[in-house]
Amino acid sequence: MFRRDEMTHVSDRPFISRWLVDVEIIKRFQQSLGFEVSKAKIYEYPLNEWHEMGDSKIRLKDMFRIPMDLLRIHLAYKV
Repeated sequence: MFRRDEMTHVSDRPFISRWLVDVEIIKRFQQSLGFEVSKAKIYEYPLNEWHEMGDSKIRLKDMFRIPMDLLRIHLAYKV
């Protein structure tokens, strides 16, 4: 969940990756607020259990694209 005023700078342009939006949101917060401020504002809530839904939309070629997208996100949002 996000506060509306803090999401303005996060959702103002398209995301680099279609699978790593959560990673890119965190990087955008770090870029705009700074690492320490964003670290204090972001809380990762752990799951107690996972329910696999099946019918994954990730294809084999996406498994090769994801590491490249991580690199592209890292380079785009160097903090």
